[in-house]
Amino acid sequence: MMTLTATATEKVQDFIQEHSAESEAGLRVAVLPGGLLRIPVRPQH
Repeated sequence: MMTLTATATEKVQDFIQEHSAESEAGLRVAVLPGGLLRIPVRPQH
């Protein structure tokens, strides 16, 4: 499970609206191994 900030939630909702996605659309992400302190997250579309 991933928790999004309010700002991130707005960005996802804007993306869905801009791309005329269905109201049931979601967000798929890939978690990639990264450096010592960070795990980069890449959106999948």
